[in-house]
Amino acid sequence: MAEKSTDKTPASKSESPEAKKLYIAFYDPYAENNDQAFERAAKTWKAGIEGAPGFRPGVDEVMLLPAGSDQEFRLQWNYAAFFATREKFLVKEIHLFGHASQDKKGNIYGIEFSNKYRIDTTGFNKDTTLTAEDLGTLRPMPFHPKAFITLTGCNSANISESEKKESIAKAFAQTFRVPTLGAPVDSVFS
Repeated sequence: MAEKSTDKTPASKSESPEAKKLYIAFYDPYAENNDQAFERAAKTWKAGIEGAPGFRPGVDEVMLLPAGSDQEFRLQWNYAAFFATREKFLVKEIHLFGHASQDKKGNIYGIEFSNKYRIDTTGFNKDTTLTAEDLGTLRPMPFHPKAFITLTGCNSANISESEKKESIAKAFAQTFRVPTLGAPVDSVFS
């Protein structure tokens, strides 16, 4: 893959004591068996953030954004980036509650969405996976100096041996220059 010249580094990573912090969780609302595990996990995460020391109600904000397809995730990400920039927030944390996908040999290559209501504008693209290559199409976020991203999808920290690709967690870290945590094993939500 050719290197893209697009720089995803935010214009400012400086923090003042009064900097407004934004916490964002994306979740797949159409989880298997309609158990809404990812949505519940996102709501639990939100409650933890809002109850944590240092969170300032009325100043800091938590966004929960449903994304049931790769297309919807891109729209929601770009909306969150626009909102954060317009409202002068620094993004402190991003969590993505969903699946990581595998190729036929079991190697991880992206974030997988249930795709229940994907709008297919091309008539032939049935892809439901957000890949490392797709990350370059996302709008930059104004990240906090101590920001991080967490991917909860199973094995999202593992590399694809068959395709010789880095993990999707590493792709997020390299694209957005923010530490990114992925799961090295199966994830369980209850």
